[in-house]
Amino acid sequence: MKKHLFITIITAFLLLSCGDSKEEIQTIKIKGLYSIELPEYLTKTTGLDNSASLQYQNTLREVYIMVIDEPKSKLEKAIKENALEDYYTPDLDGYAKLLNEGIETRASLDSVPQLISKKINGLNAKTATFTGNSQGIDIYWSLAFIEGKNNYYQVMIWTLADKKEQYKETMKAMINSFKETNKSKK
Repeated sequence: MKKHLFITIITAFLLLSCGDSKEEIQTIKIKGLYSIELPEYLTKTTGLDNSASLQYQNTLREVYIMVIDEPKSKLEKAIKENALEDYYTPDLDGYAKLLNEGIETRASLDSVPQLISKKINGLNAKTATFTGNSQGIDIYWSLAFIEGKNNYYQVMIWTLADKKEQYKETMKAMINSFKETNKSKK
């Protein structure tokens, strides 16, 4: 009888532990500008980048995300004031190129990130994934440059390079969940 009970308990435990491993999702809304869906294991932080409107992390899993939003007029002004019209256009292509080149100067990349044009919830976007080394640590990045009605958005997600396979689909889902809200479209 005890053996039968033990087998039943072990079987139940195995069935429960092999059940749906789908992660719980939280929807984060920022400043009436946008929303993004993140795994619940990510928690709010403030130490990633002072200019980011969204910063979440899980230091145990080594997963980090930040979003920077900037008015379109800021890009146009920066290009004009710095006489960069010959190098960058005041549009999504120019924004993505400018920031992409900035990444290349701050990290040792395995290859130059190739920007891919796509739509994210109706918004024009450029996305890229790449690996490299920053401050002696091998990193896998997934990023998106997104054009909203009045703003550009930079979504940057990273983890350790050896965790790429574990998190790349989750990172892709986070980027693809980005939505500009109605308040930002006025």
